[in-house]
Amino acid sequence: MNIKKVLSILAIVIVVLNLSHIIYSDFVKPNPQEELKSSFQEYFTDGDERIEMVWFSSQGKTISIALEISGLGEKPKNIELVKQNSRAYVTDKVCSSPKLKNFIQNGNYISVDIRNKEENYSTVKNIMNITMSAKKCL
Repeated sequence: MNIKKVLSILAIVIVVLNLSHIIYSDFVKPNPQEELKSSFQEYFTDGDERIEMVWFSSQGKTISIALEISGLGEKPKNIELVKQNSRAYVTDKVCSSPKLKNFIQNGNYISVDIRNKEENYSTVKNIMNITMSAKKCL
């Protein structure tokens, strides 16, 4: 074989290996942000069909999610009870998870919006925001 053919075959092999590495890193390699989102969705909805995680963001020291609750009706009659139950649910979820508790004890925050999922809800969909910090899990 001639040296030019060997060099051109070697160049093609190098290009193919580089392209395969790029494709692998962009499409096959798991995305940590998506994995975190998926784990939050599974943990906070807990298989309950009435709760849906509709928003997720992880920026800096804060992880923010939005949970929509269905079945409350267009105008929830006892909104204070919904707020009380939501606060207890989120606090229990965050404080009973060693990873989340450790996360907030390191000076980070978890912010959870609770929203009404009713399609005909004519007023503000946001029921409340719960921000979890280290002092909330004592």
